[in-house]
Amino acid sequence: MSNRVLCLHGYLQDAKVFSSRLGHLRKTFKRDVTFTFLDAPFEVLADEDDDTQHRQVLSEDLGDDAGVSIGRSWWQFSSSSSSPSSSSARPSQSFEYRGVEESVVRIRNAIEEHHIDTLMGFSQGAAMAAYFAATQDVAGLGIKRLLTYAGFLPKDPKVAEKMLVRAPIPSSVLRTMIVAGTSDELISVERSRTLLDVFEDARLVEHDGGHYVPTTKGAMKDHLVEFLLAGRG
Repeated sequence: MSNRVLCLHGYLQDAKVFSSRLGHLRKTFKRDVTFTFLDAPFEVLADEDDDTQHRQVLSEDLGDDAGVSIGRSWWQFSSSSSSPSSSSARPSQSFEYRGVEESVVRIRNAIEEHHIDTLMGFSQGAAMAAYFAATQDVAGLGIKRLLTYAGFLPKDPKVAEKMLVRAPIPSSVLRTMIVAGTSDELISVERSRTLLDVFEDARLVEHDGGHYVPTTKGAMKDHLVEFLLAGRG
């Protein structure tokens, strides 16, 4: 039976964009893995987002087109360290998130609908996948594996605490692989390492690229084949 992977896109992406950027992964595992791509619940408008670096890396820069949707987000940002009262903050500076539980419901519904057994995420989507895996009854839902690319422990202390209170999640319940790029200027390897405290015996795999899902070849392909296909059933 084919493995079923639920893929959570990064900040300012959506399901369609993420699917197009994972063509190499879908091609490599087309006979063995079914990939389902899920949209995050929150739209980000051009006049709401001020994280220029994210926009340059993950999407087209739409300039001053206020009100234009430039992508989606798994949570909203309530405040920043420099402007605690702001209703819209740069994600990289925000320490207060809203809407995380709404995303949890959306992910759970997708898992149940598509009979998912592996959660995969990139960047903010990786953090969201990790949050779900750390706070929900993944065994009861049939989730066996967690695969993160450029993931991180959320900066919101309340969100992070919900993940750490049950940590470490036993590897007998959930196998975890954390992939991080040594040239990633948005999410460093050190920041991805914060997830090692959440999941028991999580495997950290480094690649020499930046903020993206690396090409599925060579050693990276070997890691993924072993992770996704070993002991499947």
